[in-house]
Amino acid sequence: MFISVFFCAAILLALAPGRGFSQIYLSGPVAGILEDTTYIVIADIVVQASTELIIEPGAELYFNSDCDFNIHGYLSAQGNEVDSVKFLRQNPDQPWGHIVFYNDSHDSSKMAYCLISGGYADPDNDWPYNCGGGVLCSYSSPTFEHCAIAGNQAGYCGGGMAIYLDSETVLNECSIMGNTADNDGGGMQIFSSSPHLINSVFASNLAAVVGGGISAGESSPIIDNCLFQYNDCSFGGGGFYCDRSYNLELKNSQFLYNNTDGSGGGMMLGEESSAITVDSCNVIGNTALQGGGIFCSIVTADISHCLITADSASGDGGGIAFYGAIINLENCAITHNFAGNSAGAAYLANNSRIHLLNSIIDNNFGMSGFFIDSTGNLILTYSDLYNNENGHFSGNFNPQLGQMVTVNANGDSCDVFYNIYLDPLYLDPLFGDFHLQETSPCIDAGDPASALDPDSTIADMGYYFYDQTVSVENPFLDLSPTTFDLLPCFPNPFNESLTIPFTLDQALPVKLKIYNQLGQLVSDFEFRISNLGENQVVWDASGQGSGVYYVRLMVDGRWQAVEKVVLLK
Repeated sequence: MFISVFFCAAILLALAPGRGFSQIYLSGPVAGILEDTTYIVIADIVVQASTELIIEPGAELYFNSDCDFNIHGYLSAQGNEVDSVKFLRQNPDQPWGHIVFYNDSHDSSKMAYCLISGGYADPDNDWPYNCGGGVLCSYSSPTFEHCAIAGNQAGYCGGGMAIYLDSETVLNECSIMGNTADNDGGGMQIFSSSPHLINSVFASNLAAVVGGGISAGESSPIIDNCLFQYNDCSFGGGGFYCDRSYNLELKNSQFLYNNTDGSGGGMMLGEESSAITVDSCNVIGNTALQGGGIFCSIVTADISHCLITADSASGDGGGIAFYGAIINLENCAITHNFAGNSAGAAYLANNSRIHLLNSIIDNNFGMSGFFIDSTGNLILTYSDLYNNENGHFSGNFNPQLGQMVTVNANGDSCDVFYNIYLDPLYLDPLFGDFHLQETSPCIDAGDPASALDPDSTIADMGYYFYDQTVSVENPFLDLSPTTFDLLPCFPNPFNESLTIPFTLDQALPVKLKIYNQLGQLVSDFEFRISNLGENQVVWDASGQGSGVYYVRLMVDGRWQAVEKVVLLK
């Protein structure tokens, strides 16, 4: 095969022991084209300023210990669905360095269908080069699409990736999985930057301090339609953590089964952050010491159209805990959360000022639904409270809450703040369907001054509005996060054959992708479901080795879920 490559350093062509194909040894400056073959990086390689390097599909770069890939010019490393571009360690027992985009790298640089694994940001390096175990972007804004950044480690921050210092990096359809950081940001750390992260998965990452999935400081990222699942950290923000940030947007994303030993199992918003927006997110099944779903500390934020359910705190605030926070919550459902100490739904302390509007707070378990300390202030209007264990309120709450003194526009008894205390009549809460039934008292019971629902009727309470323009037999116009579900795969662990069941209530395109522990795509299926209800796919894993795999279901390009399975042979 002809290799068209220009080096300022010599190229040595050899056959490495134990490999039956030609390899090219790389070191020093490199430019031109790296074609589809195997390369062994024996010392740092660099794309110099004002030069270009194109890495074609199928190229595999194996790095010796401590070797970095430094980009000062233009890099195009673009594989495809069949042939990815791989950046891996040569010795399984020795990590390599990492990929670094510097301030003079070209912002049009792009990596697509790349696998980056086994990287290590040495803690002895000067900051920020001790960050970003797989990739570091410093004053640079490359684009990443369909990339897997997996199994990397940072001696300081950003186990998989670090985005620093005025970088506007874009990630689209990427998987950041199984990375670790000895400080913050197991999957990614963002500092003083404004990246755009869309349609991406942050799963099974680990941070020693904060931000198991992502840690953001002094930054304004936009995070849209991303999945945070099975991430972990010690002190705060199992899925996501931010401090001193502003104009940060988290929307259309899912925070599932993340954990921290500290505060905010799903996410922690805090420490002097302001103008934070959390919109249309699911916060489900997360665990923490306090704030099982969300922890808000010294922050101003708007949280709207969010489902906060099945979260738990061993201490306070099964759903949410607020410390010194000023928060507006609108059209949320805080349901079926648990606190071991107090406040199954929400805990307010340290001068927190919370306004909860058009929401449903029901079936939370703890010493009460809400606890408000002597400095907290809860303003609760046009909402529904129902069946919260040991009463809806405790602590310093307005005594007019719960005193039925008037009726609302629907004729239901309510307190002076137009809160009702009735069964919201979800469609099927035991199976996670929190749509409203046709007879729900929450329909048209929201604040008449709020924006109208999409069906041009008065605002409903809760996460989902009831669409009054369609028949009862067909109540949903659009796919929602609960109209599909990836059911537990079985058997798990399995030997060669795995059944992957899922439910789907609409005929929509489905993608099912399976990744190994390194984040490599090992199998995928793409089809359109015609049989509604429960379906299943059988994966033949006879050609795969024992280990952990991730099953990722995507529906209509908008909703996704991940299941971890174990193959044992």
